[in-house]
Amino acid sequence: MLRKVLLVVGVLGLTACAGPHYHGPPPGYYDRPAAHYPPPAGFGTVESVQMVASHGHTDGSGAILGAIIGGVIGHQFGGGRGNDVATVAGALGGAAIGNEVERSNRGGREYLRVVVRMENGAYRTVPQPPNADLRPGDRVRIEGPNIYRY
Repeated sequence: MLRKVLLVVGVLGLTACAGPHYHGPPPGYYDRPAAHYPPPAGFGTVESVQMVASHGHTDGSGAILGAIIGGVIGHQFGGGRGNDVATVAGALGGAAIGNEVERSNRGGREYLRVVVRMENGAYRTVPQPPNADLRPGDRVRIEGPNIYRY
């Protein structure tokens, strides 16, 4: 027994003397947000301007409400196993209809997709409000999300 205790103490003593080991960066090191610097102002020429309509986004409330209503209506039909099928079908149909109703009520937004060929030859696509007065061939300066003619 004494031999086992001495062996364990000896092994622990030797491991305690071992040098420090690199275990990588501290916890959370990669979770830190990177510094965000706005890109420097750039100059270029407008290549194209295109009106784009975005679709309205839904949060799912229309689908949930539609599923409840559709399920209740579907439950009124059939009996036994047919009643279960009608309830599920009503809920699925109601969810689809409710989602579309919500999407149409939220509506989409229109914006301009402006493609600019920069002086260094690179292309940048910058969304702009629909009333932006930009045309292909315009010389522009881009600062962050804004485009200015000059």
